[in-house]
Amino acid sequence: MPDDILLTMKKYIFIFNFIPLLIFAEEVLKVDDPLSGTTKGIMEGGELTMDGWVATSGPDSRISYDLGVAYGEGRLEIELKNFLPCQQPNAEKCHIITMYQTEKQERDSVHLAGESYFIIRTGTGYFDPCEYKVLTRPICEPGAEIDYEARVETNYQWDYTTTYRYIVEWKLNGNIKVIKDNNIIYEYTHIYPPYYRYILIGRDRTTKPNYGEQPGTIYKNIKIYVNEDSKLINNPCNPTDAGIGNDIAQLEDTGHIITMRILPIDDTFTSKGEPDSIKGSLDNFQVGGDGSGSYGRVIFLKFDLNNFKGYKIISAKVSAYVTNSGYVGGISRQIDNDWEEESLTYNNMPVPNTNIISNQGYFSVNDMVFWDVTSIISQGEINSFNIISLSDDGSAFYSKEYSDISKRPYLEIIAKYESIDAGVEKDMREEDILSEDESSENVDTTIFSDIPAKSDTSAEDGLSANDIPVIEDNLFFEDISKLDTIADTHLSDSSSSCSCNFIE
Repeated sequence: MPDDILLTMKKYIFIFNFIPLLIFAEEVLKVDDPLSGTTKGIMEGGELTMDGWVATSGPDSRISYDLGVAYGEGRLEIELKNFLPCQQPNAEKCHIITMYQTEKQERDSVHLAGESYFIIRTGTGYFDPCEYKVLTRPICEPGAEIDYEARVETNYQWDYTTTYRYIVEWKLNGNIKVIKDNNIIYEYTHIYPPYYRYILIGRDRTTKPNYGEQPGTIYKNIKIYVNEDSKLINNPCNPTDAGIGNDIAQLEDTGHIITMRILPIDDTFTSKGEPDSIKGSLDNFQVGGDGSGSYGRVIFLKFDLNNFKGYKIISAKVSAYVTNSGYVGGISRQIDNDWEEESLTYNNMPVPNTNIISNQGYFSVNDMVFWDVTSIISQGEINSFNIISLSDDGSAFYSKEYSDISKRPYLEIIAKYESIDAGVEKDMREEDILSEDESSENVDTTIFSDIPAKSDTSAEDGLSANDIPVIEDNLFFEDISKLDTIADTHLSDSSSSCSCNFIE
């Protein structure tokens, strides 16, 4: 196809909510400051030497850099020498490297306003054991409880003669990473992207009496890179500015990579204990048992990817916030899209697919769970998924009806636009779906013991083996001979940490 035709082709894609269309450009070096006797930033205290800028005591010991606009994607590189975080701090908390979205430049007012920050915090409160803390917050999430923080490098053996090199990366998919001397010491993916404009070394502008400085540390060789196409132009938290809803953007070239998060068009669950109950209007959906094993509950999610024709999907992950601690289960592609949340019940639900692609263990309230569905996603069509759990200690999640948009489930897609007429490469992997005339003898069987038999709609206190259908690769069988030997293999993943399946 001629280049001039390609350049005039328009591809319409749905942009969900606050996540902008990402057309990744090459990163640009915005700040290059060796701090060797001079600085390109604004210096307020401290001492400049040929070896770098030295932090000193006092409320105005800092150098700040203003990028002119907040960026949602970038990288900060910096070197520290004479760095002894468990000896030098003169107060309980010391913010020694910080980045802020707005000119407030201090944590308390920022988190209440729902603005982004990044903080490396040392202090006398981290001397025993010797460690320090990284704190991050994305845009759009007001409230102190939304930020994420972690203590890092516990009992690290610091050497004042060594130069330590730090890299802080932040991305529009919400991921923030801290790398020290080629080792990742912190990584977290927020539901919203971070945006940073002001970068400070030394003390930030927090004025509480228990905050102070870390005098003696030498900062040098600061570089700040940004993706120019990630500028914060409008307020993405404001529906008027962001065009929340079925906003349509146009892309007029090929080869672009986009990242977006999409709400489900339907999300609900079914319950054997309430076989005729419709759950689609609830602000949560539930999976597995209720703690006593009395219910078998299955989650159904549906996403519209019709606007992804011509895109190659690089990564796809379903995400949900936990509202009830328990075993969250595994996800499969639900081949039958002929269901709606307004009418789905246990008695009329399609048979759940138990060929689990991504299985998760135990999670706590407010944890965020990620299921990687890259291998089973299909561009250019409706995609349904079901989530099922073996455990009678099941879990629950916020649904798309929940009032706080930041807690709703979503499908995050990273995709590359290749051609307006690119066909679907493959609906599903051959090993994931078998036709009904194929023999089941060679199937790698996955069985979930809390899936109720469709013919049994009684609300007994528990499920016996004979009540459970065996579903092999989306084929329905009544033979349950393999149940006892296979079921235990699906209980092994029971880690209870924050979900850390991050998108690079």
